[in-house]
Amino acid sequence: MFFFLLLFILMSDIFNPYQQSARLGIKYYPINLLRYFIQVVRTIFFRGATLVNMYPAFRVVIAFRVVATIWVVSYRKRNLPIQPV
Repeated sequence: MFFFLLLFILMSDIFNPYQQSARLGIKYYPINLLRYFIQVVRTIFFRGATLVNMYPAFRVVIAFRVVATIWVVSYRKRNLPIQPV
């Protein structure tokens, strides 16, 4: 778990631009949710942005939320019958 958390933090564009990453990192950069959070924080602090400026980042986060909610709701635990030994 720590490895994945560290990977997402390093790839979130907080320390260095993602263009300096490996090709594989650039390929998977758009699915990192931490990237959008950091983008919103930077937009607020540096530009004094409004909700209209942050709409693209919010749109992606909401899309991820909808997909995750559908996945969680549709998940069904399948109990295997217990076989007597």
